[in-house]
Amino acid sequence: MDREELMRRVREQLRGAYNSEDFVQHASQTIDDLDHMLNVMFEHIRNWYSIYLPELKDTGDRRIYLEVVEKYVRDDPATADVLSEAAKKVLPKEKSIGAEISEDDRKALQQFAVTLKGMYDLRDYLDEYRNRTVERIAKNLAYILGPSLATKMIVEAKGLRRLANMPASSIQVLGAEKALFLHLTSHTKPPKHGLLFLHPMLRGVKKAHRGKVARLIAAKVSIAAKADAYTKNFIAPKLKEELEKKMKEIVES
Repeated sequence: MDREELMRRVREQLRGAYNSEDFVQHASQTIDDLDHMLNVMFEHIRNWYSIYLPELKDTGDRRIYLEVVEKYVRDDPATADVLSEAAKKVLPKEKSIGAEISEDDRKALQQFAVTLKGMYDLRDYLDEYRNRTVERIAKNLAYILGPSLATKMIVEAKGLRRLANMPASSIQVLGAEKALFLHLTSHTKPPKHGLLFLHPMLRGVKKAHRGKVARLIAAKVSIAAKADAYTKNFIAPKLKEELEKKMKEIVES
């Protein structure tokens, strides 16, 4: 085989190597990294800004906090007028006891806030992209688990087909490999679930019932993954209906 033929084959293999799963896995991992970085960076800006305006409390929506940092100047009341109604509500009612800072210091804080807001926007965009993509390539899984958890399961299994080929018992503890290893080597209690603990149906379930509920979910996930990987038939509504019926029986018992 000459060099030209070898290069032609390599190019064909590279073109065929593209898979939406690869992109959604990268997006999911990026979102996880962004979540970590955003938590750290928001803590930095809050500690920094509290020198200037300590009365400003963290709100449920961090973008509101960042809007105040970006636009509000304590000694210029007119700057409050450009804030959203939500941001105006969190401004302190009385005169601040914060330190006086230079214009250069304030501009550094403002630029930090603008950049951080952009990172939150990027995180939202990637989250929407991930959800759209996983709902397209694994619509049964996304319907049963929700897009975020469905992606995590595919990533942890290292691919949709690998997830589809796993027995339900392995799916049940996917993501709990360390606990399973300790069980096998040190005879600790076996894990009842892994990533499936994030499923809404497991929230509030009594500890004694968690293993049973996790088994039910894992069984339906196994069927859903096989449908997504091989037949492409949309069977999730029926699977979910069966799952909810069984769940109701467990709770009532």
